[in-house]
Amino acid sequence: MGRVGAPWGVKGWVKLTSFASPVENILNYQNFIVVIDGEIVGLEIDIAKPQGKGLVGHIKGCDDRELAQRFTGCDLWLTKTSLPPLEEGYYWHQLEGLEVYNLQGEFFGKIDNILETGANDVIIVKPCMGSIDRNERLLPYIKGHVVVSVELEVSGAQTEKTQIAIKQNTDNHEDVEMGSPSGFGKTPSDEIDQISVGKMIVNWDSSWE
Repeated sequence: MGRVGAPWGVKGWVKLTSFASPVENILNYQNFIVVIDGEIVGLEIDIAKPQGKGLVGHIKGCDDRELAQRFTGCDLWLTKTSLPPLEEGYYWHQLEGLEVYNLQGEFFGKIDNILETGANDVIIVKPCMGSIDRNERLLPYIKGHVVVSVELEVSGAQTEKTQIAIKQNTDNHEDVEMGSPSGFGKTPSDEIDQISVGKMIVNWDSSWE
């Protein structure tokens, strides 16, 4: 979600780097998770505000510059359950880890990451055990043209099961709302968040490559 920067002032305030889009979205959250010396601990930013061209926040219970400096460089994580439900679209973590098959049933691999390219987001599919080859594939995420449907289904306490059907249409460059307002990455521990599993179907023939 973001990162703690250098102390700002002498009373427990720190500079904040936001990975959210827009960057001000980080101000909507107070309770974060940080990793210090290999330990996962909670961190509450009880006051945060824009300051100049950046953001600053106050660490609750911290009124000393030296203590605040202990958190400098710490990444600010959110548990996925703390994210608000989206009226439309999906968070990136709901797509990462999905198995990708084409309409002929060939297994291409799993979604490793999603890139913001400006025109439309791009899904990175990396080969894994059982995939038809060792090729990495880039698929444009274009709702209604490439992405036909997405079905989310919760299965078990630690698992989100996701199924996505998409078709290839490289001539269309329509922008898509991926539902990733926070731009967050992977959590520091599997104990914190759920893991996305499921399937994506693509209209993509391996002979085209």
